[in-house]
Amino acid sequence: MDEIHIRAWGRVQGVFFRRATKKTAAKLGLKGYVCNCNDGGIEICFLGDRLAAENLLAAIEKSNPLVRIDRKEINVRSRGENFSDFSIRNQDAV
Repeated sequence: MDEIHIRAWGRVQGVFFRRATKKTAAKLGLKGYVCNCNDGGIEICFLGDRLAAENLLAAIEKSNPLVRIDRKEINVRSRGENFSDFSIRNQDAV
């Protein structure tokens, strides 16, 4: 399994995006984290593949009408962290 890193921008802060991500990720069986970034975007990291990333983002937008993703970057990296669950982390320095 790869480590998937998603950065997304749009209406993603102040709209319960992190809570929706955690709930949706749990339903999909994903392990990783979500956090707000200083630049107004969000970061999601989890173990999986690119299709899981697209499915996660689509499910989040569908579950929360306040969320709007205008731009996203999905990067696949070699597995680095070992996640035991899906968590909400404090704001990232990015």
